Amino acid sequence: MFFKKKTSDNEYAVLKNEVMRQYNNLQQTNIVNPHMLRDAWGDLCEKAKTAYKFSKKYIDTEGDIDIFTSIRDEAKEKNKYYMFKAEEVDYISQVLECKNSYEQYEDEMHNVETLNDTVDWYNKWNKLYVDVEKLYRQKGKFENSNYDRSALENVHYGVMYYYGFYLYRLSCEDVYKNRSQELLRKFDCVKEAIKVTDAYKGAEDEFKYQLLRGNIYFSSGDYHYEYLKSLGEEPKQAIDKLLSERYKAYNELRALESAPNDKLPSFFTPVELFVYKGAVNALYSYLLYNKKDYGRAHDFVEREVNKYEFFVKLKMFPADFTNTMKGELLNFKKGVFGWKYTGN
Repeated sequence: MFFKKKTSDNEYAVLKNEVMRQYNNLQQTNIVNPHMLRDAWGDLCEKAKTAYKFSKKYIDTEGDIDIFTSIRDEAKEKNKYYMFKAEEVDYISQVLECKNSYEQYEDEMHNVETLNDTVDWYNKWNKLYVDVEKLYRQKGKFENSNYDRSALENVHYGVMYYYGFYLYRLSCEDVYKNRSQELLRKFDCVKEAIKVTDAYKGAEDEFKYQLLRGNIYFSSGDYHYEYLKSLGEEPKQAIDKLLSERYKAYNELRALESAPNDKLPSFFTPVELFVYKGAVNALYSYLLYNKKDYGRAHDFVEREVNKYEFFVKLKMFPADFTNTMKGELLNFKKGVFGWKYTGN
């Protein structure tokens, strides 16, 4: 049994008038906000779909079918277009916001207290790192958009460095009384720090990332060694893991040993100075105690002392650190090495 089509009612007429009114308004609109246009075209698309379905039900509305089909399809395309434009505006705004936050945070890194407020700065850099990485992964989608590409690159690498550093700093602190639990926490910190800084290739100053990663790997070796010993593992297994991590540290820190004398790290912030001093100590310890290459150890320390004598005189580099290194040079003459750097 077939049902005969009905004649359209007042509800249909109201819907049709609303679709046509909204469509005509959008053709003449002065609105430029892509978010508003996205929403308006999306709303029209849904109404046009409904009107199209109704127009097929009634006997006197067949002439409307093509009209609503055309409006629906156009509204769908315009909604898609303005959806992208809205995302583009948001993306550009977020890049600028992250850039401003990074510049503010980086400026505060000149304050020595930033080394002591580890948890607070870890939280700040962590949040910014998450936001920046999300933007960085999306950059291909907006490759033809007008945003500050160089700023995003700079912020991407800069945030990576500082977030990696504060993960490392968290590992240097003690939180739990239970030593096994504490060592597992330290593992998580250095593991994440290594993962975060893995993509440093392409940074404007790769040198400082290598110094940071050298510090991280060196400490990682100590944590592994202590943890395996606490579990009652064979001494050889603990030592092998220690040496493995220290070798990774050495691979990063060789850049410090082979750097020309005019290749100076950007150590003029407390963070970068902290990293540099740790890198010198770690490499010296590796050459002296792991490789037992006394000649290289001596030449390395002597060169580093000479390199920064000028900056010590300008009070741009701490004299106490170079004095400690000079003391180590005297030990070579005595043949006694009482000092051993552990990385913590």
